[in-house]
Amino acid sequence: MNRIFNTSDMDGYGILDAADKRGYKNFYIDYLQKLALDREGAFKTTDVVLDFGCGIGRLCPWLASRCRQVYGIDRDIELLRLATEHNTRPHVAYQDYDGETIPFPQSYFNAILCVGVLQKRIWSDKQLTHILGEFHRILKTPGTVVAIEHVYGKSHVWSYQREELLAHFARHDLVCTAHYPIRRGHWPVLYLIRWGFIPLNFLPRLAQYELNKQRSETEAYLDYKDYLFRFEKKG
Repeated sequence: MNRIFNTSDMDGYGILDAADKRGYKNFYIDYLQKLALDREGAFKTTDVVLDFGCGIGRLCPWLASRCRQVYGIDRDIELLRLATEHNTRPHVAYQDYDGETIPFPQSYFNAILCVGVLQKRIWSDKQLTHILGEFHRILKTPGTVVAIEHVYGKSHVWSYQREELLAHFARHDLVCTAHYPIRRGHWPVLYLIRWGFIPLNFLPRLAQYELNKQRSETEAYLDYKDYLFRFEKKG
């Protein structure tokens, strides 16, 4: 297993769950998210892609294997150091970000990916509004934003609700073309995975099962689900 899945950072943003010391749960969620992104088919071989809030660069090499060029940006210098240490590849470049202006010119990217970073605990309403304006500025027309975020069935102090995210994007002329759950938050099977009771070689099949099951459901109620959102900047 790639040891990145049990490499710690202060808040756990870069590695999904910082408390997963063995890395089995992180391995499972990483595989499931990549499988969901592949199924969505949002990235093309000719694309220049921004991984916004890249953390330790978990997704950048994967994107680079599918796209022409990948840039990862983050506000945390320590996470970027880990990204350079663990996830340097051809066609991947990392750059720090001041939290205000995304350091690229207008209409530079074909697509933007953001996973687990469009959250209340990271960005206020005002900050998120500014970020989405920046997304619109740096995206080509047509261009795509793909996000994977926690969605709760009721208001939560850490996360935006589904309708809140849809409204924020709509205000910046980023049209939602797909949104659906890909993973249940506190699924009991996850604890079996984390404790090592399910063999690693079975996890890909389990991820396929969960993706298929969640796609047929529509809402998170008492708990949260990870949702995949796709937005388009259209001419």
